[in-house]
Amino acid sequence: MIVLPDGRRVGKINIHPKNWQEPDADVKKEWYITYRIYSSEFPQGRPVQIRGMNRCLQWKDRKKATQDLLYFEMKRLNDPEILEQEVENGLSPKTSLEKALAIALTKIVVEESTRKDIGYVVKAALHAAKRLNIAKIAISTVTKKHIRLILDNCGENNPRFTNNTFNHYIKYLRILFVELSEMDAVVANP
Repeated sequence: MIVLPDGRRVGKINIHPKNWQEPDADVKKEWYITYRIYSSEFPQGRPVQIRGMNRCLQWKDRKKATQDLLYFEMKRLNDPEILEQEVENGLSPKTSLEKALAIALTKIVVEESTRKDIGYVVKAALHAAKRLNIAKIAISTVTKKHIRLILDNCGENNPRFTNNTFNHYIKYLRILFVELSEMDAVVANP
């Protein structure tokens, strides 16, 4: 276990696949780096997964990209100034649901018509969250229960809200939470 300058601890760092340093490592599989970071906020450990090397199609390039990602992650973890900053674009696990969804909406890569549709869903979901007094909770604390409450509230306040609408809302919120997960604001997609 690695102890960081701010007192947090990093668990064992794993790289998948295990044989990533050997020339016979399968580049057709997804490669990733995982570890847990332990703090008073996450006593059970917050899982962290790093990807980014998979765009390299040759083993030599992917190995180098993996080494670079590992180096920069260790540098980031050991620099107290970086640890104090919020994660990319003013987003951290403590960011409110309201702000996090707005940031994720600007960051997703989708067609403009889809972005517009997702914007409508975000607007309706945030109105419901405000009615339920959960719009200001930290994004890292949002659970399936919160999402279900928001969707149920949307249905109660919109007579045209059908099962099909419900499915579209879930689909679009999932897209946003995947983006938030990639930005390390949430541990998992609720």
